[in-house]
Parts: sequence; structure tokens; C-alpha cells
Amino acid sequence: WLRKANEDVDTLNATNEMVQGVIRRRESEGIVATAVAEVGGRVREELRLGTVCTTTLPSKVKHTIKAHESDVNTVCFNIAGTMLATGSNDNTIKLWDSQTGSHKATLHGSMQAVMRVQISVDDVYVLGASNDKTTRLWTVEQGRVRHTLTGHTGKIYAGVFGPDSKKVITGSHDRTIKLWDLTKGYCTKTVFCFSSCNTLTINPDNLICSGHGAIRGRTCTGSFTHTCRPVDARLRFWAMRTGEQVEEMSTVHGQQITSVSFSSGREL
Repeated sequence: WLRKANEDVDTLNATNEMVQGVIRRRESEGIVATAVAEVGGRVREELRLGTVCTTTLPSKVKHTIKAHESDVNTVCFNIAGTMLATGSNDNTIKLWDSQTGSHKATLHGSMQAVMRVQISVDDVYVLGASNDKTTRLWTVEQGRVRHTLTGHTGKIYAGVFGPDSKKVITGSHDRTIKLWDLTKGYCTKTVFCFSSCNTLTINPDNLICSGHGAIRGRTCTGSFTHTCRPVDARLRFWAMRTGEQVEEMSTVHGQQITSVSFSSGREL
């Protein structure tokens, strides 16, 4: 067990070194810029070394919420930590006051389970990626659908806003990643990503990381099956501006990758 734990640590360290190397190369090309965002009346400056923050580990449960009538697949805080969004197999997204645990709104429109939610940096929109092959954006203030993003041919497992909340990136079981421009209202780029895209994240430098799962194959008799094999289990890194793949890691996990997240923009 200890040997396996040490191997996992070595793999994680190698992955982080690779990510930092990609960012350093992008910095040397003059791509990375300082981003400034005003959030809740405070100005947060995303420097090249990332945002520095402190936190305290919780010691007890603050709220227990009976949120949905079915499984909760995804949760997300807004950037200020004052609002929580949850998405469920009951086809709804719900918004909550994270300080009191009180219910704020229920967002309807998805025809199947909601697999991913995210709140925009300015608290204007809530993104919901669904198994109905559609990503929707609701307005926080009115709770109405503002954008409906269609084009994927498989279940959508991943969806994130770009750093400026004017773009959206989605990943699907159809083995594609799509980039959407909200000001234009349509997909600007589709990238074939070789296998099911289970999860996405993006750092302030517009570096996208995708985690992958299974590849559909054939049974030993030659008949087509929906049994997903072999497992891809790769991390892939993409330049948001061009959609080009800039790096790939193939030895991170032995099974499907179901979640990825950047910490302070540089570590994964």
C-alpha cells in the first residue's frame, strides 16, 4: 500500500511539473496576461504566479440540505462563496444561500440529468451541462434560460466558463470538446479528443485540461456493443485560443478520470 501511495505521489508531481512547463512555454511566447476581475466589490488580480488565498479546514457540519428528489451529480460555489448551485438526476438545478442553507431558486429546462453546473465569475449566469446533449445558461436574477447550446451528439459530462465568462467550453461522450462564444451565440470550434470527455477545467492563462474515459469497442465476436473499452484515462491540455492540443499525460490513473481542477492556476 505504501509503495502504491508513493507511486501515486510521484505521478502527481510529474503531472504538475509538466503543467508548469506548458505554462512557462506559453509565457515565453507572450500569451499569458494579467487578468483583473472585480468580484463582490473587491478587485482580485490573477498574477502569473496565481491567486494567493488561505483557508481553514472545517471541523463540523454547518448545513445539511435535502436538495433534490434524486441523485445529486454536481455542486459548485460562486467565486465569492456565498451561493451554491446543485445539479441532479431530477433534471433540475437549484441555487442555495451557502451561509444560511436556504433555497433561492429552482432552474427548469433540462430534459435529462444535469451532470455539471458552474456559476459565472460575475454571478450573472448558471451553466448546466445535461445528458440530453444540451448545455443551457440560466440568468441568476430571473432564473430563465438565456442561452441553449446544441451541437453535441452524446451526453455532455463537462462544461466550464472561460476566464472572462464570455466563452463556454463543453466536453461530451461523443468524443469532442466544443468552444462557444456567448456574444455570438454559437460554437466557434469543435475539437476531436479521441475518447469520452468526462471533465474539464481551465486556468486564468486559457489552458484547458480535459480528463478522459472509455472508448467504445467491439466484442470478441465482432458485434458492436456499448461496452466501453479500452480505458483511455488520459489528461490532455489544449490552447483555448486555437483549440490545439499542447500536451498529453497517459500514466496518471489506471481507470477513467472523472474530475480535474487547477489550484491557483498552476497546479493540477
